[in-house]
Amino acid sequence: SVNVVLSVITLDPQGKIVRREDKHPQAAQTAAAQITVAMPAEAIPVGHQWSEPHDIDVSLPSGQVKKIKTRQLFTLSEVTQGIAVIRIETQVLTPIHDPAIEAQLVQRETAGDVRFDIAAGRIIGQQMDLDKHVLGFSGNASSLHYVTRFTEELLPESQAAARPPAGPAPPPTLARKPSKPAPKPAGNAKPPGSAKKPATRRVR
Repeated sequence: SVNVVLSVITLDPQGKIVRREDKHPQAAQTAAAQITVAMPAEAIPVGHQWSEPHDIDVSLPSGQVKKIKTRQLFTLSEVTQGIAVIRIETQVLTPIHDPAIEAQLVQRETAGDVRFDIAAGRIIGQQMDLDKHVLGFSGNASSLHYVTRFTEELLPESQAAARPPAGPAPPPTLARKPSKPAPKPAGNAKPPGSAKKPATRRVR
């Protein structure tokens, strides 16, 4: 799935997906992933907030699936030299009283900053950090501590082009080491394995 087309996605000016065509089986795993920041249609000042609704499916012990209503809250933190810093935070709207559901939700939440190039209309970098505890998710004595960090950085075109294309690794090669000559016996010592000459005796 490296250096091949996974999906062809068409976005509107606000960053919403209007058409998606998956070209690779791997794309099904990221079908629900966020492509870019959803932008408001009107011009906004620094400090302005907007949100997008998002439903998260969680599994119940009965085997059923429950939809939890959440929203992505966006805040325009600053704009410097054409780069907008946008704060993103997941907010859970459905009241949750079950730690087992909380343990599933915490793995789907995001919180961090996105750097967005306004002129190019694309994300050039982002970092998401999450550090949360859930108590009693699997019995009263259970505890879940979920810590994760996601980082992404847009490489310059020259640096990205310099990377070699992905492909199968070359087969291993075997190199023969030159054999060392056998050491010469020291003094009158005979090399191992040599046969002794029979002794001769003259009898008069």
